[in-house]
Amino acid sequence: MNRFDFKRYSAGISGIGGVLLVAGLLSTALRSSDTQLPLVVGVLGVLLVVVAAVVDTEMFKRYGRWLNAFWGTAMVLAIVGMLNFLGQRYSDRIDLTEGQLHNLADLTVQVLEGLDSDVTALAFMEGGVNDELRSLLEQYSVHGSGRFQFEIIDPDRDPMRADDYDIATYNTLVIESQGRRQNVMELTEKEITNRLLKVVRNRQERVYLTVGHGERAAQAGDGSALGQLRDRLQDIDYIVTDSLFIAREGGVPADCQVLVIAGPQSQLLPMEVDAVESYLEGGGSLLLLTDPGTVTGLESLLATWGVQLGDDFVLDTSGLGTLFGLDFTIPVAAAYDDEHPITRKHRTGVVSTYEFVRSVRLDSLAVATAQLEAAALVFTSAQSWGEVDLEALQPGQGEVNVSFDDSDLPGPVSLAVAVRDSAGEGGRLVVFGDSDFATDNTSIYRGMVTSHSMRSVGLPRTRS
Repeated sequence: MNRFDFKRYSAGISGIGGVLLVAGLLSTALRSSDTQLPLVVGVLGVLLVVVAAVVDTEMFKRYGRWLNAFWGTAMVLAIVGMLNFLGQRYSDRIDLTEGQLHNLADLTVQVLEGLDSDVTALAFMEGGVNDELRSLLEQYSVHGSGRFQFEIIDPDRDPMRADDYDIATYNTLVIESQGRRQNVMELTEKEITNRLLKVVRNRQERVYLTVGHGERAAQAGDGSALGQLRDRLQDIDYIVTDSLFIAREGGVPADCQVLVIAGPQSQLLPMEVDAVESYLEGGGSLLLLTDPGTVTGLESLLATWGVQLGDDFVLDTSGLGTLFGLDFTIPVAAAYDDEHPITRKHRTGVVSTYEFVRSVRLDSLAVATAQLEAAALVFTSAQSWGEVDLEALQPGQGEVNVSFDDSDLPGPVSLAVAVRDSAGEGGRLVVFGDSDFATDNTSIYRGMVTSHSMRSVGLPRTRS
């Protein structure tokens, strides 16, 4: 008489048990009105699974593999679901490309995060498609925190809207806010942000460059001017006045958003210093670029703001400059304050150079006494120092040997500082120990130069 071979059918019994178990669990989860039947089905499923395992011990190993597969699949689905949820709820993006190729510029992010009115961008694209522009505008929308909305329109399918906005050509972007409107034909981030600024600003803000003390001009034609800085400011809708003689005007104009004193070669007059002091005390913003061996007349004023101009010039023997064809008289900076708005975006490995620069330091006691917020922004390497023997700079000295000694300032050396009056009217002051770095003929690392100077000018808030 043949015996019934349970082991032969164990896989089938186990499968049926699994189906019954899942059915019972699903029925219970769906809260069926009949609570007894799902329980019976589930228990029967468990019994069949156990019976199959008792009859065939190899089933335990199979159960292990099945459970591993089940939990692996469940975890993958859970992770995908979590990422989908977070992607919908929290729309921040992470750019993992080298050089942050898909990140918006700092100025664009600053403008978008500071929006206080709704902005609409209407892109009239041929065929209603422009994936590159869509991707860019999506980033604007993310940083706009609900204030920036966009729509891509096919003018052939919606000619009435195209007529409403006087669209004469394909691929025109219209940016509007509070009744003001700008058309953008060059669909780049720079141009879109420039137009956005013109739409959201109620008025153009003025930047004044001083004259009368040998300062660097906005235009000179020989590369020693600040032409590129001026042009970039005008691109973002600042009005740049490059002929402010404070002594003649009798003070700093009331509409001055930022006062720039770039590389003065002689001292400001006492009444001019008083005017600058009053301007800062009233909440004004000053960008001072000063060079080694010069006396600006502002030293006492700077001291009250906790800023010390070094009577030195900085040398760098780290060898970093030789990688770029520079010698030890042109320090290379690769360390920055990673929290201050001017320098926090400068990541490790980004370098900037300063030809003929002096140290600029903070007096911590003066900063604390005056209740100021202050930060040193740019640092040279530990193999640099501030050389106090200024006679080496005098003409006719021939070959001069200099070396670090006890009277010199050891590195790392601070080359720039930023100070804000947090207790008073909110005046702001940024000082660099070099004016060459912002000029037109500074071709090395021009992006870094523009970044420094533009962020320094962009620090202040709107004055009333």
